[in-house]
Amino acid sequence: MITESGAPIRTLTLDRLNLRDKFILVTTTLREGKGDFQNTPVAMVKAYGLGPHSLPIVVVSPSAIWTPPRDFRTGGLEFDLGLGHYSIALDEDNTSQKGPGWAKGGCVAFARGKNSHLPCTPCEVYPEVQKLWLGWVNRLLKTGVDGIDIRISHHGSLTDEPFEYGFNQLLIDEYSRCYGKPSGEVYNLALLSELRGNHYTDFVREAIRRTRASGKRMQAHLHGEGFAPNSCHGKLMGFPANVHFQWEDWLKSGLVDGAILRTSWFEAVEDPPGGSPDRSRLSRALDEPVVKDMLYLTSELGLPVYLNRYVSRTIDIDEYVSDIKTVSKEPRLAGFDVYGMPNIARPHPMSTQLFPVQKRLARIRKSAQELDLLAK
Repeated sequence: MITESGAPIRTLTLDRLNLRDKFILVTTTLREGKGDFQNTPVAMVKAYGLGPHSLPIVVVSPSAIWTPPRDFRTGGLEFDLGLGHYSIALDEDNTSQKGPGWAKGGCVAFARGKNSHLPCTPCEVYPEVQKLWLGWVNRLLKTGVDGIDIRISHHGSLTDEPFEYGFNQLLIDEYSRCYGKPSGEVYNLALLSELRGNHYTDFVREAIRRTRASGKRMQAHLHGEGFAPNSCHGKLMGFPANVHFQWEDWLKSGLVDGAILRTSWFEAVEDPPGGSPDRSRLSRALDEPVVKDMLYLTSELGLPVYLNRYVSRTIDIDEYVSDIKTVSKEPRLAGFDVYGMPNIARPHPMSTQLFPVQKRLARIRKSAQELDLLAK
């Protein structure tokens, strides 16, 4: 299990096996009691060949982002999901679907080899990628939208090893031209991240040029959860690593007309579902150093900032509407972004109607009416 460095640990070695399948799953027949063979999936299992060094693998547990937890008998498993750093117990009932949260135990599986590229995460260094993104901007502007919002966080770049990606050949060539070829291919990640950040800023610069040329406005998400220096793994969920997103330069250079402030980690995983809210409390979220820096700079520049807030992930609806009232009195914020439509209303499969989830939509609307926040 997770211990202090140097503390004694239990290991279970299975040898003299001849495993040739690409996917291997390890589980137990235990059905009762609380498991105590506990660790993170990435540290729980290692695979070896004939030599002394472990083989490259990716791992998975029944944890899942969508439809959690997964039953490996019927639903398949999501390998290299990014949740491999959350502790599970191997010796739990592998048939149980009970309990809150994504980090579910009962088994751990691994696949031989690693993904050479992150899915759904094209690199901004390539001109073809910039052309694709700017093409999306053009298409949106042609529809007559009021403006463009750039959000980096997404559901595609999930991996247990985010810092192992970003070493594309074009970037490596540029790094060598600027800083020389590194000895032993050990790159200075700060310099590498800055180069990638320059390319991303080039995209932001061209996107707002086109947006303003169409008479529209452009804002960007300020990701307090992902833009902080030395972010932990949970905060990087949903972001490509090894990129310095130069948000201060965007603001100071006038590259955005406003911002959405997002303080929650990916899918609100900073506080496990079903537990008591702590990190996701509004007061604590707004007190994060990078968030305070963001609000200070936007206030100095006179840029409107709207707080993005998840509905009913780790806080209940009473606390949520209270947060709306708090934000309405916060001089550094210009508005409130109600986020997470599936937690508010869902479509009926046989009609075009939306059906409310509990009474959350009514509570939010009532609060907005009382505060005179609804658009006239």
